[in-house]
Amino acid sequence: MSIHSQKYLSDHSVKQIYSLIIDIESYPEFLPWCGEAKVIDKFDNTIIADLSISFKYLTERYRSEVKLAPPKKSKAKIEVSTISGPFKYLNTTWELSGEGKGTLIKFNIDFCFKSAVLQKIIGIFFNKACEKMLAAFVSRANELYGK
Repeated sequence: MSIHSQKYLSDHSVKQIYSLIIDIESYPEFLPWCGEAKVIDKFDNTIIADLSISFKYLTERYRSEVKLAPPKKSKAKIEVSTISGPFKYLNTTWELSGEGKGTLIKFNIDFCFKSAVLQKIIGIFFNKACEKMLAAFVSRANELYGK
């Protein structure tokens, strides 16, 4: 089991950050280790997506269910859980709340691979990888919406 929580205060609006996070098919353009991302289905406030992560010589594919709580009164939430793939479980939560002219981003991820060997390998780099991932979202927001 690996757990990581992080907060970041962005200069961008809740709506902008929310739009960036749910634009899943753009992930390979800016997220480290994301090889592929494809939306399979969309219904109500749910997205089903297939993603692949690549690290060194390892590539793993998985399917996720993304539950959306769109921006409302300067708050939004996105919850991601795996449906299939190499994980026993993978749960990610993005909580966005308006702070002044910006957005407080609360990012939480909790996962466990089915393979103990894979879990051990990834565990070594886990916190740094999570920090890089959030930094990639922040950088992408700056690129799309200005700094």
